[in-house]
Amino acid sequence: MAGGIGEPVVFDPSQTTITIDNIYITGLGESAISFDYSQDAVSAAAGLDGAVVFTVNNAKLGTCTLPMKVSSPQFTRLMELAKNHTLFPIWCTDKSSGRRAGGNYAMFTRIPTYTADASDVSFNVIIADLDIGTC
Repeated sequence: MAGGIGEPVVFDPSQTTITIDNIYITGLGESAISFDYSQDAVSAAAGLDGAVVFTVNNAKLGTCTLPMKVSSPQFTRLMELAKNHTLFPIWCTDKSSGRRAGGNYAMFTRIPTYTADASDVSFNVIIADLDIGTC
C-alpha cells in the first residue's frame, strides 16, 4: 500500500538478551532497560547575521539504567563489578526488533541503593563507547 505505515513491530521481552562482562544476565526488573547518549549528536550556533553553523559531536559517552531483581542469579557478580570499579563490555540485543545497544568499555557508576524489601534495584552504567543501532 503506497503511502501507508509499515508493518507493526512486535516487542517480545523474551527475545531480548543482555550480557555484562560476557555473562548473560537474567532476573531483570519490571522497568525497561534504557540506553542514552550523554550529549546531543549535533549542536547549532547562530551568528548575529543569522548564519548557522552545525557542529557534529563525535563523543560516544552514554549511560544505561539496568533494573534488576535482587533474586537474579547474577546479582552478586554485578555487585562485585560495581564494588571493584571493574571495566566491562555491556550489550543488549532485541532480536524481535533488530535493535542493539552497548559498548566495550563500561563501568557501574555506584553500588545500587539498598532497600529492605523485594523491590527492583537499578544498576547505573556509564559507557565510554556507546553504540545504539541495529544488529
